[in-house]
Amino acid sequence: MKFFRFILLTILLVCGNSGTMAADSFATNRLRMMAAYLTKIPFSQLGVGEHTEYSYMGHPLVVRVSRTGEVEHIGYRLFAKESRQMNSPVFDFVERYTLELEMMDESVRNMRMGIDHFMFEHGSLSVIHNLDTTDRLNVSMLEMKRYRVAWYRGESCIVSMVFNMDYQVLSSGNAIELEERYLRVVGHRDTLPEHTMPVIVADSLDQYAVVDNGTWLSESIRAIQYYERDKNGSWTPVVNGDKIRWSAFNLALSPVSVGDFVLQCRLDMYGYRDSVFTVPLQRWVSETMQEGCQMYFGVKSMSSKVIHGTIFCPNPAAGYCHMVSMDIPISAIANKKGVVKGTMFAYIPLHNIVDDFFDLNYIPIKTEIK
Repeated sequence: MKFFRFILLTILLVCGNSGTMAADSFATNRLRMMAAYLTKIPFSQLGVGEHTEYSYMGHPLVVRVSRTGEVEHIGYRLFAKESRQMNSPVFDFVERYTLELEMMDESVRNMRMGIDHFMFEHGSLSVIHNLDTTDRLNVSMLEMKRYRVAWYRGESCIVSMVFNMDYQVLSSGNAIELEERYLRVVGHRDTLPEHTMPVIVADSLDQYAVVDNGTWLSESIRAIQYYERDKNGSWTPVVNGDKIRWSAFNLALSPVSVGDFVLQCRLDMYGYRDSVFTVPLQRWVSETMQEGCQMYFGVKSMSSKVIHGTIFCPNPAAGYCHMVSMDIPISAIANKKGVVKGTMFAYIPLHNIVDDFFDLNYIPIKTEIK
């Protein structure tokens, strides 16, 4: 009977996973199905935060409930809390996936690992239960496409696993689930970190300064912000009608308030669907950075009424990129408040992005710093 239950589970995971099942209190269907085997955990009664008082087959678990009330993680407790707070999807994945594997019959487990391109290089699944806090952990990225997670005892590797940098596998959700969850959590994420002003290098008499953190895909798509001295001599982001392009970069990339701006965004979704969400613009930037995304902006065109550009948000650790094409009204910049409209494509796999994936015809950045 156990074998046939896991055959059914695997069919649902491999062929289904289509987002059609209700998952009101779970971030993904796979988490919901895992929870069905953990009957001693009262998931519907768990509060926000981490829960470590439960176990499976005598091995400690960690369950995490998000601020929106969803169970977003179930797995073996393999890493210190400090590691899991490093904003990497790897730790959640290894904890969840090893628990999933042990819930399966061996033949189903091997099929699941083959489908997900997951393998043990050294050791086996059972070794994870013999790890202790003195074992040395090493997480490495292979060719920017795969991860290796290994534990060492002294100089000897006791267990290591290799898997693809595929966010659908890492997060246990397919494209539909990821987009639907994005709509549920955007604007409602956990308390955002304090963002400090960058170190600005400028002469004492300089009125303006530039902080340039590099490019992505094109010299015209940059992580660049512009600052000016206020009457007290402090540096503040430029947002005014005299510096339209400078202001646009600051609106697109600054996680701290530069005025009262709202992002009204249409999420272009899988299956020719879409949905609109509205969130304070700087909160959206801060949340996206908190995901682990880097932020870059390029200006496409500018008229007397609107500046049109694109925000690119690659997440190199998770293997995806968000892209938002947006229109910033010139009047909003002048008034330091208004609605910025955008169209978003979420979770674009980084391995799909080649040189001609995007239209990279952006206004050269050098025209910005005359």
